[in-house]
Amino acid sequence: MQLKRGVLPEFVACSDGFILVKKISENSVACVRPQTEQKLVERGWGTLITVMKNFEDYRQTAFTMLNVSQTEAKNFQKVACGDVTSYTLGGNLVTEKAGFPYLEPKYQVFRIGCSRGPGGIVYEYFAMLKNNETVHINTNININSDVFQIKTPWQAIEYVALYYVNMYSDRSLIASAADYKRFCDRSYNATASPLAVVTLDDYYLVKMNVVQYTDTGPFCGDGQFKVSKDGNYKYLANGT
Repeated sequence: MQLKRGVLPEFVACSDGFILVKKISENSVACVRPQTEQKLVERGWGTLITVMKNFEDYRQTAFTMLNVSQTEAKNFQKVACGDVTSYTLGGNLVTEKAGFPYLEPKYQVFRIGCSRGPGGIVYEYFAMLKNNETVHINTNININSDVFQIKTPWQAIEYVALYYVNMYSDRSLIASAADYKRFCDRSYNATASPLAVVTLDDYYLVKMNVVQYTDTGPFCGDGQFKVSKDGNYKYLANGT
């Protein structure tokens, strides 16, 4: 039933007393008792899926206003926003420096407001390389892999947040299961699962709940994402 709803095999929730095992020969999983899991792994039938769920203390990325001239900001705008009419605050372009609790980018990362919609400011990101070259990093995976290396589950979460959450609105956040239930249950009949990450050989699978505060009320959603360790990012499925 969970798989039919779009939940990835790695995120299937087993009943109490059972453990999730993935069959090596195909993309299927089974919930088995601990003693059975050990036998299956020893026989080479499957591998144990370990899901990290202790992320209730996850810290959101912090952004601070950057004190730059409007000439510099306009140069940043050309790189990041292109032909989009940029959002301004009191007539000035809004440029901010990203402070990552978990990610360790090779170069400093910034964001600039490119437009404004019902959910708030829509941002684009750019990095300042050592030669002072400004590069747009939202959609250029070659640049992204040079700026970011994803080494931990915490970094995988923040990397998804950078593109899926913080990019689209200044009023979006990764929600705990409790917050998601409080804001979303009435209007969406939504049941939130905990923030979770599965670590595989060369990539991470991330499942998260997101709440975006719009002018007409909260917009609630969740998603499942694949994050490779070289900075490649892909939305896989809605996991409600």
